[in-house]
Amino acid sequence: MKLNLNLISKTKIIVASFGILSLLWPSLPAHAAKGLILSASAVTIKPGEKVEIRVEIDTDGEKIGAVEFNMSFSTEVLEGLEPKRGNVCTTYIVESSTRYSCGKSGMDGFSGRGTIATFVYKGRAVGSTYIELRNFVARFWADWPGN
Repeated sequence: MKLNLNLISKTKIIVASFGILSLLWPSLPAHAAKGLILSASAVTIKPGEKVEIRVEIDTDGEKIGAVEFNMSFSTEVLEGLEPKRGNVCTTYIVESSTRYSCGKSGMDGFSGRGTIATFVYKGRAVGSTYIELRNFVARFWADWPGN
């Protein structure tokens, strides 16, 4: 089974010279379920300041071996910096501010809730933008050949 989620979460960021960073949070189920969570580190950002967007996954007890997704945002408002690694993966294929692809080496896989990566953005100009997680694919351990 592949989990293909297109634009399941997005966070709106407003960069202002004196304003507020506003967040549009995705609705989350009250019980444990497979899913993604985006969370931001700040409620206010100005040009030149940084904000971190953490991408977490909850596998609801199933093992995954790899994940891949894209992040999109307005480059007129934000500058994408180097993402920080989370605790889900041990092998990294692509790590940029717009694309992330990684896996778990060995036979263990990853199960539970954990951080895939934390994306760091710097305010470039006054304005607003959505940061969108797109084209998410998780490869579940049960789907790997030989399992």
